[in-house]
Amino acid sequence: MPIASPMPLHDPLQIFLERRGAPHPVPLISTDFSVTIEGGLAIVSTRRVFRNVEAIPIEATLTFPMPVHATLFDLAVTIGDRVLHAKAQGRNRARATYEDAIDRGKSAVLHEEVLRGIHMLSVANIPAGETIEVKTWWVTTLTVIGSKGHLRIPVTVGDVYGRSPLAESDDLKTGGKPLSGTLDVHAPDARVSLAGGLLEDGKTRLILNRPIDLIVEGWRSGTVMGMGADGRAISLTLEATPGRTVPLDIAILADHSGSMQEKASAGPHGGTLTKHDHVIAALRLLADRLSAEDRIDLWEFNDNAHRIGSGKLGHLVSHLAAPAGGTEIGYALERAIRESAAHGILLITDGKSHALDVQGLARMGRKISVVLVGEDSLEANVGYLAALTGGDIFVGGGADIGDLLGAALGSLRHGSGSLETAFQRSGMMVTVGRDVSSAVMERSLQGRAVAAAAASFLLPALPEAEAMDLAEREGIVSHLTSLVLVDEDGVTQEALPGQRPVALPSPVTIYPCASAPPMPASSQIRHRSASPPAERPALASSQAGRGLLTGLKETVTRFATPGRPKTAHRARGIDWASDPGQLTAGDLSGLPDAVRNAVLALARRDDIQEAAAIRGMSPPLLVVALLALQAGRAGNRAAARIAHKLLGPLDEDHIRELLLLLEG
Repeated sequence: MPIASPMPLHDPLQIFLERRGAPHPVPLISTDFSVTIEGGLAIVSTRRVFRNVEAIPIEATLTFPMPVHATLFDLAVTIGDRVLHAKAQGRNRARATYEDAIDRGKSAVLHEEVLRGIHMLSVANIPAGETIEVKTWWVTTLTVIGSKGHLRIPVTVGDVYGRSPLAESDDLKTGGKPLSGTLDVHAPDARVSLAGGLLEDGKTRLILNRPIDLIVEGWRSGTVMGMGADGRAISLTLEATPGRTVPLDIAILADHSGSMQEKASAGPHGGTLTKHDHVIAALRLLADRLSAEDRIDLWEFNDNAHRIGSGKLGHLVSHLAAPAGGTEIGYALERAIRESAAHGILLITDGKSHALDVQGLARMGRKISVVLVGEDSLEANVGYLAALTGGDIFVGGGADIGDLLGAALGSLRHGSGSLETAFQRSGMMVTVGRDVSSAVMERSLQGRAVAAAAASFLLPALPEAEAMDLAEREGIVSHLTSLVLVDEDGVTQEALPGQRPVALPSPVTIYPCASAPPMPASSQIRHRSASPPAERPALASSQAGRGLLTGLKETVTRFATPGRPKTAHRARGIDWASDPGQLTAGDLSGLPDAVRNAVLALARRDDIQEAAAIRGMSPPLLVVALLALQAGRAGNRAAARIAHKLLGPLDEDHIRELLLLLEG
């Protein structure tokens, strides 16, 4: 999937070693949800309020999980008594619009899908003492399990194994304190209950440290109507997937990594059972539901993959091992696809791994369905993989895993995942219809939601230019488009905003394994898989073996190579994000003593003083600008803004010339 501003991978160990400084006040002060359910469609609005209690302008950023099939189609911002609406632009253009607003001192909001199933909301130039309210709307189909509909709204995630493809500034951050929030549910034709809680007249208050799981009874198959931006009517017909009796021929991959030893709080056991316990119990129950014609090939995996065997599932389950080790989902899937003759794959996991090549696995031509286990699970990557291969994804807390497995097997029995206008999704068949007449309908919220959902089904099959046009026209966030707005009439800030990432709350169900120490309370560190066993076969696209040892070698090399330029090390000692206004003003008092002394030493060089005189800058300020340029080129967005503020726009030749000057 293309990324708007490609960034290099970051080293989790180095992030931990360099973490420093007192925390800033958390700018996100409230989060509220409103859900409307009609038939098999759910429209979710989220209201977030950001307040800046600091003396400088700030940029609040929040990276958070969303259902992988959800489509965000509207964003509105309230500033004082003014309401502004965002517009969809191509990803790179939207980011450029946002960065230009920051450079001009204007308040701006950007909503991106940084990875499928992971979104990022950025609110820039919140003035000192001011409040900004951001409201978004997204739509998705219900997940159908048996006769009931289900909707999960994730609000947090556990620590993820493997190197993140996102820059540090954009990555998921965990360990924050949970906020309370409100939930308001409207479902005129159905009965809705909240797992683990009570709704009174459809309302309740929540502690946002676990997903919001809604169970919808009495929902009805049928057709919902909407209107596209071109004025034409659009319909979605939503029906439960019809049952089939086609025999199964699948490989089941059961995750037994260390994170599967975390407790699952849902269910009658009151949080005494682990995710893995629930998986074992569900597989035993599933064994009694299989027919003699069903062929099951059972595997388990952590940072390695092991084939248990084929035959009677009840017997095979007894050979599954206890949880331990890291998670290499990509390696396990690739090995199972290559070594198993099964026609389909059922992956059972908590999904918390970056170590898989989604596009490469999808090209291997096997239908993959996913059952996600745990309240801290993550749909990104595995959910996208299921979508690309025509499979389904089902998500649960743990105790409901038996029902989820049954629904997933029903999906795998059904055959092809999509036709030209009919699509299989999470236990439901969705048919998209368009009215080619010129009749004009009212463009209501529901009408826009239906059009957005229809567009999300059609986008993958369209050429990129047509997909971009459709996504921009319908105003949706996708892998091609983002939503952005700029408050041109608001106050203009003179200083660059300080970056204030908002950490997701720690999941309520985090219980570290007995063999592993607890993670730091405010952690961005990602677990890294151990090096693979010697007998592991070499697979072309596997990322196994690039684990903690590699990270350590890279870190040692950076600091121990004789003659290696030291400026990059100095740049890493600068907190570019905390108060960029102080740095652009030439105030070095906030730098660590060693870094400040190094900057002043560089500033005494004759070539630096000559270049500073030509630019009309003080030599120390030029050194800061050059270090910011270097850090920005390495992926630090705050540093890149400082370099642009001090040096202005630069072409590649000029950048290389300046960086050579820095290295002397």
